Order: sequence, then structure tokens, then C-alpha cells
Amino acid sequence: MPQGESTTMTITSVFASTTNKNAVISVEVKRPDNSPVVTGGVKYYFNSTNQVVPKVTQTIARETSGSWKLSIAGLPAGTWVGNVGFKDASGTHAEIKQPLVLTIAQGPTPPPAPTKKPSTKPATDGCKNQIKN
Repeated sequence: MPQGESTTMTITSVFASTTNKNAVISVEVKRPDNSPVVTGGVKYYFNSTNQVVPKVTQTIARETSGSWKLSIAGLPAGTWVGNVGFKDASGTHAEIKQPLVLTIAQGPTPPPAPTKKPSTKPATDGCKNQIKN
């Protein structure tokens, strides 16, 4: 097995719109012979120039075509500077990063759920009709 084999990464699509939707990034990572890389994973790395680094959940899925789909949940509204990076824990493929800026708008606020009124039971007399004359 080669070590540190050069790889190329192409960001094929980016969908990032509002806070109520996940940002979805599609990435292709190829070997020198242009075949898809089958090990490793992709991740979004926030740049240190951001004032804060939000806590997000990143989920990756490798598609049958060999491309990767990265879904990022929990991005707050704002412009986020960072890099999409590929890393192979086995070291077979070289690590690679590409810059990507995500701009997220504030999503609609869901309407509050209606609250149920507590049901009022009529006052009853538990002793009513117990005494017969």
C-alpha cells in the first residue's frame, strides 16, 4: 500500500441556505489514476478567523459513485469561513483541504404550538343521592 498518495478534491455542489436546513456539500476525492478514493472521510474545518466556532453535527455518507456527501446541522446564521478537508486515517492518501465560505440566513421561526386549556370538571357532591328517606 502506498503512503501519502497524492489526491485531488473537487467540491461538486454546495447547498447552504437557512438555519432550519442542513448545509450539504458534495465532494469528489480522486486518486492519481482518476479512480475514486474509497477510504477516509471529509469534514468542514472552521477557520480561526471566525469570531466563534459553532457546535455543529457533521455527517458524511459515501455514495456509490465514489463521491462524498457532507451534511452539517446546527449552523447559526452568519458567514462561516473554513475549509473542506479530506483525511485518511490509514495514511494511504495525502490530506487535502479546499477553502469554502458558507453563508447562512436566519430561517423562519416555527409558530408556537397551541396550548391546551385544562379541562374543568364540574363540582360534584359525592354524597348526593346516597341518603334515601
